Amino acid sequence: MIIMLAVDPEAIILGGSASRSFPFFEQAMWERMRTFLYPYAVERLVIDTSVEPQIAILGAAALFLNARA
Repeated sequence: MIIMLAVDPEAIILGGSASRSFPFFEQAMWERMRTFLYPYAVERLVIDTSVEPQIAILGAAALFLNARA
């Protein structure tokens, strides 16, 4: 949750083994998120999973290209 203090993301996309195990920890994660200092940030946050095997590389490339623009 510390990342949310620095970045305030609108969405978090999980890939790899985290996306495959997400159903097992999703409920516990949201219970913990409800204790976050800024409830509005949690209310609007979307957490989803990706089935794309190269999602980390695609995300890194998107950040790089956005930084150059």
